[in-house]
Amino acid sequence: MNRRILFLLGFLFAVVTGACQTLVGNSPGGVVRGFYKAANEGRYSDAEQYLSTDTLTAIKGPLGQKAGGFKKISDDNTRNGQIKEIEITKEDIRGERATVYARIVFKDGQTKNDDVTELIKEKGDWKIALGGH
Repeated sequence: MNRRILFLLGFLFAVVTGACQTLVGNSPGGVVRGFYKAANEGRYSDAEQYLSTDTLTAIKGPLGQKAGGFKKISDDNTRNGQIKEIEITKEDIRGERATVYARIVFKDGQTKNDDVTELIKEKGDWKIALGGH
């Protein structure tokens, strides 16, 4: 009986902890942080998951290809994987739109203090919108 109770408590803890992490990870700031982390590590397919359908379509279209494609755009934004730290300084949420302000520190000590990313809610999840970088 005690094993069954311990198992049930452990299971409930795992479910609650996982649910909290999902909610935090899908906050607008969490999405921006996740996108930069994946792009910085060269995990381009993972980084694409943070983009809205319209943004992904545009990047894979003629204009995105002219800019060098998703890999080049990601490498330019991360200075070829040189991000050391991302600090979300402000989140403005208005309905199904959000604006995230971030401070990005690079490994060489340089800082980008004015990073602004626009997001939209798409099928219940926050996604980076066109014009977001």
